[in-house]
Amino acid sequence: MVLSESERVESSSAIRPFYDRNLYLIRVLSESYLNGIAFDYYIRNKDGLDAKTIEILTESKRYLSLVEKATKYSRIILGQTQSPLNDSNCPELAFMGGKAKLFRDAIVHASPKVDFDSLDPTKEQLLSHVSFSEVESVIDNAVKLVKQIHAEVSGGESQLLWITERDQSGFFPDAAFA
Repeated sequence: MVLSESERVESSSAIRPFYDRNLYLIRVLSESYLNGIAFDYYIRNKDGLDAKTIEILTESKRYLSLVEKATKYSRIILGQTQSPLNDSNCPELAFMGGKAKLFRDAIVHASPKVDFDSLDPTKEQLLSHVSFSEVESVIDNAVKLVKQIHAEVSGGESQLLWITERDQSGFFPDAAFA
């Protein structure tokens, strides 16, 4: 079997750690943004918050998943009973809580164990077969999710000047690095 140049580069052992690192870091971007808005809201409003809300915002009793953070934090910040975002009305949230979470878990909780019940690919296999287009999907969905959450919690009044989507060429514009 003859591999094309892009397949050779994509399957190269030299590029694999780059994929793993980026899959992890872009996920961290989403969670860090959510942790930041939770902390900001907590600091500004802590005197008027009930114990359950403080527990959620500070994750003092248990850690929350990315999906839980996105839905609970936005609901709390907006003072609503339901979150404006969920995995059925926000494809980026569904993706980050699904496919991107599998990648994240494979990196953070690496294990060579085989799952005999589900026959799902093991964590090691998942990472060894990740493609550049999958890395791009995680990046694009994470950036769009952060922007969408920000638009919801800010009422669309402020822009996130520090985060930029990739342009038509598939690259981030130079302004993203300034």
